[in-house]
Amino acid sequence: MLYFGCFNISYLYSYIFSSFGDKDLDLRKCNPLHLRAVLEDERFAKCQIVLLHASYPFSKEASYLASVYSQVYLDFGLAIPKLSVHGMTSSLKELLELAPIKKVMFSTDGYAFPETYYLGAKRARDVVYRVLSAACEDGDLSIQEAIEAIEDIFRRNALNLYKLNVVNGSINHETAIVGKRVSLSSVEEDVLFVRIIWCDASGQHRCRVVPAGRFYEITRNKGVGLTFAAMGMTSFCDGPADGSNLTGVGEIRLVPDMPTLVRLPWYL
Repeated sequence: MLYFGCFNISYLYSYIFSSFGDKDLDLRKCNPLHLRAVLEDERFAKCQIVLLHASYPFSKEASYLASVYSQVYLDFGLAIPKLSVHGMTSSLKELLELAPIKKVMFSTDGYAFPETYYLGAKRARDVVYRVLSAACEDGDLSIQEAIEAIEDIFRRNALNLYKLNVVNGSINHETAIVGKRVSLSSVEEDVLFVRIIWCDASGQHRCRVVPAGRFYEITRNKGVGLTFAAMGMTSFCDGPADGSNLTGVGEIRLVPDMPTLVRLPWYL
């Protein structure tokens, strides 16, 4: 049973899981062609629908839907790098058989461990290069068209879909990491929230979001409260590790290191 709801606005994004998964998933019901009734419904005509994980093993069906319905887009994260090399290559080829290149998007589907982001990005580059090289050899694309396709798949398609106002050109990694230093004395008027990010005992990054006003009035001096259990969480479970003897009872204060306060680059 598919439960689906949208408001009648221009840019509402819905992500549909139409692919392989754990054993509790009935793969027979994951074929994206089952979405046809939704796609034909005028109430949902303005919803932008993204089919995830290359819709594997229904990549051809997803490609067809993207070719005939303007609101359907495709994301191949997880299928790359989860599948074999042949599986990754064939699923991406099937996505591109009918779907416009400007509707196919890259993602890593990374989670928890930084290696998942790295592996997803590395494998995606290898597979996209392999598929587009073959397309050039077959005469489907010129070299210049293949270069444009790479820009579209890895960057421009997502920017256009999500209406992101990002300056064209390469990103300066030093600027992206360091960002703009912020005054420690007063909050900037257009800043609504401050993120406090720290590395926990398992080496995993954690984040707490605080309203900007509260941050400057209270949090910067007194910090935020965390349960003792937060200091013994594992990287695979949001609970204390066995044998740590830590529970949700009791509190520690996490005080931010104010000299590290920066404004996120993508808000400049």
